[in-house]
Amino acid sequence: MKSQQLAGAVLFAVACATSVPALAGPCSVNINNPIGGALDTTDVTFRGSAADDCAGIYPGNDSVGDLNGLAGGGLFGINTWQDWIKDDPPGGAAAAASAFGLNWSLTSSGTASPGTWTLTILSDPAPASLPLALDIVAIIKAGNGVTNGGEGGYIAYRFNQEQFLASQIGVGQPGTFTVEINSQNGDPRTLSHLTLYARQVPNNRVPEPGSLSLLLATGLALVGAGAAGTLRRR
Repeated sequence: MKSQQLAGAVLFAVACATSVPALAGPCSVNINNPIGGALDTTDVTFRGSAADDCAGIYPGNDSVGDLNGLAGGGLFGINTWQDWIKDDPPGGAAAAASAFGLNWSLTSSGTASPGTWTLTILSDPAPASLPLALDIVAIIKAGNGVTNGGEGGYIAYRFNQEQFLASQIGVGQPGTFTVEINSQNGDPRTLSHLTLYARQVPNNRVPEPGSLSLLLATGLALVGAGAAGTLRRR
């Protein structure tokens, strides 16, 4: 029984270390939106997967203070978001920042939607910050006229428990954000900036691929040992 319980715990840990792509769906918050129900989680993707949730359109410019101070305990019910990196304006030199113990860059393909932003881990200077798991908020700020007040606004897209590994350093990884959102009349919209905020997932250190393989092998060995013991008892 103990070996079966331990094997189950190991396999559960393996399952938790893998991510399941989010399905397309409407934003949980859809306000100040002149294009009605057109906002959904596929407007922004990361690593080819839709966002886990989205919310908007919030008037004005975004800041970490605004996100954490929103009614209901902060954006998506979380008030511990941290500044990460901002590309402003898109289409220029790559943005650079240090956050979560790592050095990052964010490079855009242009100034309008649809467009892509490539996130790169430049270095892990400690080095002790990888592997890492983050909940991410990608904020897109559109030009004037998005909201009814005509001052522009921003939309937040949440990606849960994204994994970052040492093998991704400096190789155009760990992934690309793709933005595809249109204006009220269906035309591509010019974007003011894309900002990333994040929080480190509590008590969740993501195993490297080699460690994950060892963990899986150990789990399978424990399952086999448990099955052999059951057969012997019979």
